[in-house]
Formats: sequence, structure tokens, C-alpha cells
Amino acid sequence: MNKFSTLFSAFLLGSSVLAFADIGSGVKTESDYGLIVQYPQFDIGANDVTITHYRGSARHIGNKDLTCYIDAHNYTGTKLVSDETSGGTGTNCFGFNGMVFRADSNDYDITISATERASSVGILTYGIHADNVTLNVNLSGKSHFSNDGNATISAKNNAILNWNSAQTTEVRKASFIIEAGSVLNAKFDNTSYKTYLGSNSLGGKFTFGLNAVNGTINPDTHHWFFWSGASSISGQSATNKSNFNGRWEISHGATVTVSDSDEGSIIIGDYNLIMRSSTLQLNSSNALAISDTQGQENITLEVGKDCSARLELGADNSFEGLMLNSATTNTLSVLLGGNSLSFSTVSTGIIGKMYIEDFSENLVKIDSIDEKFLGEDGSVSFILAGSKENADLAQSVYWDKNSGYLSLVAVPEPAEWAMIFGAIALAFVAYRRRK
Repeated sequence: MNKFSTLFSAFLLGSSVLAFADIGSGVKTESDYGLIVQYPQFDIGANDVTITHYRGSARHIGNKDLTCYIDAHNYTGTKLVSDETSGGTGTNCFGFNGMVFRADSNDYDITISATERASSVGILTYGIHADNVTLNVNLSGKSHFSNDGNATISAKNNAILNWNSAQTTEVRKASFIIEAGSVLNAKFDNTSYKTYLGSNSLGGKFTFGLNAVNGTINPDTHHWFFWSGASSISGQSATNKSNFNGRWEISHGATVTVSDSDEGSIIIGDYNLIMRSSTLQLNSSNALAISDTQGQENITLEVGKDCSARLELGADNSFEGLMLNSATTNTLSVLLGGNSLSFSTVSTGIIGKMYIEDFSENLVKIDSIDEKFLGEDGSVSFILAGSKENADLAQSVYWDKNSGYLSLVAVPEPAEWAMIFGAIALAFVAYRRRK
């Protein structure tokens, strides 16, 4: 270890205020500029340690080629502060190159922030990880997403990650990895009402909100979550719910899987759940909700224009409505897996198709269907039993308006039943006369 790193370690253990980027005017080599970049672990040795980055050019926290750690152990009040003034968005790389922040328990905290004069902080170049610590990222109004694709924000071993920062973008997404027992409380600046998510694994609690930056938050404007990649949500509890506080759109090619979660434990925050050409796998029963008082049975499933969506069930599920009304090419393919699926109603503007690939009697129920979608024999014009790929072989399905269930056999009307029973009675009388 060179004299700079020795000096830095000594300061870190014994001093309350440190500078880790500007070592001195005699420093000539890149390797000596930011010691925190070069060595794998830094141990906090006192309460209320402040580490300030004030050099007038870029420096990441961590190294993309080497996992680096800041360990608070059993100390509180550790602070990393950017005071870098290079001036211009994109040049302050006080971002996180896969840095791991940890402690002996989440009773001990680390806070990342920026001074008023600091340039906008470029965050999430390669991600940030909280391990058994309370990590506070306070960069609202002072940050921008700087990665070129997906970067990972993770929390494990009962970590609590309070994340306040700039908004994600379509090309600069965040992937959240929250292990069971850990918590992520995320708030993004309301510069846009769109949050773009990469591939996520949410086994712990997730809550979301908006920071009012350069204006006020309009409560009547929906916040959109755009899911991409493959994401899973599991282990959610009805007594400690996750809350997205927005509207979900599962984007083209994406898959979202919900498993091992209580009914109403995942609050999406809106009446509509929109699917593009994507897949929604529901292996838990009615885990989604609009609010604490409005469950999944109040959510409408909507397929976007010119999209082919897929719904796969691993448990019984119900929705308020179904919308396939933006184009004749809209399709929803359903795999029941022996589970029931119910809708209270369907849109009166439906022009697309729903294919039930493994149709079974008494599993699909629709309480109300507009008569314009029904044939004289009760056949439903937009629902077929079979696959989209083999549409020519698909069978018609019939709706029983009394029970609401779909069947492969036409259900006679009351007048038709009367005629059938009348014919049986006449046949019986004729039989008796011949006897």
C-alpha cells in the first residue's frame, strides 16, 4: 500500500472530516487521485465521518473492474459528499461503479449527497449495492442517470435503501434487486412522469413516490412504470405492502412474474394495467391492487394497439374488465393451467381476439357481455378456444348469461328448453299410447 492509501486509511479511522479525491498538488498519477477507487475495502472507524469529493474533474466511487466496499461496521453518520464543480451535466462522475455499502446491521447508516454548488451527479454507471445497512441517497435535484443501459440498485441482508434521485429514461433504466427482508424506498424527481425499469427481482418491500422539482406534482397525472426485460415479484405481504403508486405498462418483449404473494399485497395505484406484446404470469391469487381498499377485481387488463399479449395463470385470478379495442390485430392469449379466470365485464369496443389455449369448462367467467358480441346461439365473437398460431383449428365458445361461464357447448335459451321438454313429453305420450 502506498503512502497515500496509508494516510487515507488513518484519516478514515480517526478523523471526522476527510477529502478522498484531492490528495495534494504533488500528485501526478491517475492512480493516486482517488484512493477509494483503487483499493477494495475502506473501514469506517468512528461515528459522523464525512468524506468530501471536491476535485474539479470526474471520479467515480468504486471501480467497475474491482468490487469496492465501504463498511460502516457499527458506526452511524457516515457521509459521502460531492462538492465537485466541473460544471456541466455529465462530467461529475460521483457515480457508483458497483460499489457495495455495508454495516453490521441496518441500525448503522451511510448517506450520499451533494453540496449546493456541486455539479449534477452522474449516478448508476455500474450500479450500487446496500448490504445490511441503511443507505440514504439524497441526490434529488442534483443528479442525472449516466449509464448507457441497465444499472443495478440492490439491497440484501435486511438493508434499507432510501433512494432519492433523478428520473430514469428509456435508454437509461434501473434494475432493482431487493431480497426478502430488505426495503427500497424510491423517489424520483418529477421531471418526467415515466419510470423505466430493467430486469428486476423484488422479494422485499418496494415503495415509490415523486419529488417535486422545478414545479409541483400534479396528483391527477398518472405516473407510468415501463417494465422491460424479465422481472419477478415474490414474497409480498398483505400486512407490509409494496406500493408503486402509478400505472404499469409491460413493454414489448417483457415478462413480469408474480409469485408467493398475498392477495392485495402489490399496489400498482391505477385502474388500468397495460400490456404490449409481453407476458404476465400470475402464480398468486389476486396479488395486485389499486389501493388498500380496491383489489385486483377492480383492475382492467388492457392490450395495447397492434399487440399480442400473453396471460399465464398459476392460481385463480379475477379482473374488473378486459380491453382489446385499439386494433383488429390485438390479441390476448391465455394459459389457464387449470385455474379460474374471471372478468366483471368487457369493453363494448372490443375488436381484437382472446385465445384460451387450454380451455376447460367452468373456469372462465364473464359477468356481462354486450349483446353485439353474441350470436343467436350464445357464441362469443371475440373469444376462441385454441391458440393464435393455429387459429383455423380454434373452436367457438358459448356464454351462459345465467352463470357467466364459457362453454364449448351452446346453452339453450329458456324457450328452447321448453320446446325440448315439450317434444320429450309428446314423445312419451305417443309411446304410452302405443303400449
